Amino acid sequence: MSFEPENALEEALLRANKSPMTRREFERQLLGSDVIVIGEIEGRDLSPAGAPLLPGERLKVAFTKRDGRTYVPVFTSRTRLHAYLSQSRGYVSLPGRALMEMTRGATLLLNLGSDVGKEILPEEIARMLDPGTLGLVP
Repeated sequence: MSFEPENALEEALLRANKSPMTRREFERQLLGSDVIVIGEIEGRDLSPAGAPLLPGERLKVAFTKRDGRTYVPVFTSRTRLHAYLSQSRGYVSLPGRALMEMTRGATLLLNLGSDVGKEILPEEIARMLDPGTLGLVP
């Protein structure tokens, strides 16, 4: 498999995997970009084609177990999602920051099944969400 970036987030992820000096750029991009999770929105029927999460809606995300640990699989594009899924499932797109705020304490696994991905630990998420850390205003 080869990894051809499809968006600015994937370009930042690729750079961060090659050079740790660009990690902060990747983190800023992750917070500001839409990501995709397997799941459903409470009270709404979803097509397998995906849907955006609207303000006030509750998201039920899918979890996966790997090496005895539980993760939330997160994807940077539909291509990465479809490379992982063997069957049609509902999925939702939402801003990375919103996902991290909703799943505090969970470990995220970015682009599971792809050549380029990242495990994002709860401590990393807490640091990214701290406005002083990345020079961001919430």
